[in-house]
Amino acid sequence: MLNNPRKDNLATFNNHGAQKCPETRPKSLHLQITLARTQLREGKLSEGIETYFTIATEMVLKGELGKAAAIYKLILKDDSNNPLALAFLSSLYHHQGLEAEARQLHNPPIREETRQEETSPIDNIALSEIGELEKILPSRKVERNEEIITQNQANHNLYLIAEGRFQVVHQETSGQSLELATLGKGNFFGEITMLLPNRNATATIIALASGKLLTIAKEEFRHFLKVRPPLLKTLLAVAHKRLLEYTLRPLFISGDNRDLPWLSRIAEVFQIRQFSAQELLLKEGERNQSLYVILDGNLQVSCQGSDIKHQIPITNLNAGNFFGEFSLLTGEAASATVRALSTGWVACLKRREVDRLATHFPEFLPRILNSFRARKQSLIKKKINYLSTQPRQELRGER
Repeated sequence: MLNNPRKDNLATFNNHGAQKCPETRPKSLHLQITLARTQLREGKLSEGIETYFTIATEMVLKGELGKAAAIYKLILKDDSNNPLALAFLSSLYHHQGLEAEARQLHNPPIREETRQEETSPIDNIALSEIGELEKILPSRKVERNEEIITQNQANHNLYLIAEGRFQVVHQETSGQSLELATLGKGNFFGEITMLLPNRNATATIIALASGKLLTIAKEEFRHFLKVRPPLLKTLLAVAHKRLLEYTLRPLFISGDNRDLPWLSRIAEVFQIRQFSAQELLLKEGERNQSLYVILDGNLQVSCQGSDIKHQIPITNLNAGNFFGEFSLLTGEAASATVRALSTGWVACLKRREVDRLATHFPEFLPRILNSFRARKQSLIKKKINYLSTQPRQELRGER
């Protein structure tokens, strides 16, 4: 993933007025590491980790990838689940051809006696709860190679896996099939179409072997969540994370599913929040320090017309789109207003993390820049068209 073009990409980033990535400091590497260790000994975990990240970024920019990898290992020694450190170290391993080491970061060895009980630590129902749920939920036997959910089609059930293993496959627009994940006992799927009724399935689910699924029909779903409110929190967290990974893939990955594990880690860094209809998420003329990715809902992009009361509609945004890149990349005030047309969910990434991603993943920044240029051209064109149709006295503010 890490190629020489990252320096050119960062130069482009900086030429647009954005905050520059940390430059090489006069302190020696040894002194910087000593500073980080001192901060950690004093109980200043966040400061120590931040110092380590700064050092690692400097090493990447200088092309000293081995040293950068060593620094990320130091971060993981004190913060073993740090998502960015895991993602960046995984990327460095891929770049160096250390595929086994990269896989081990995301799939630590499992003891043989617990291998059959393997589940994802994030998106699963507690195994102790599966037996209880089997008593109250209808079950369904499935056969090997049976297709449970089909991508881009409607789904009317939430499925909890009681037995068996299931493969998650996404069909790219190029026709290539990507194996996204394998789910086992305690995992669930179908939550996106259940929680977001206007969405079709984002992937196909296929049984790898015979098994058993517990099902919750759509008409019973809301009542079931009222009876078990903790489940709603779990389902929402998983649905948003899976939607975010789905949305981020085009920005980071070019048909190579080996990078999906670190993409999952990057998704963990985003902050997810709900917005309401008519809420103002970005205001023209104000500065912005975040990149926003829409997970669900509809928003309108507009800019000011001949006076403050007139807004020129530019475009509508929905799930999968992102915004805020103009102000983020240029450091200038936002050139348009983004207002919600419905309720929905958005994922936010702060400036510092965007800088780091631009350093480690050269493909990320150009794809953001391409979107920025296209949207800027559309904004200018629509504003010119709008102004050209207005009476001259209105443009002058005459009555």
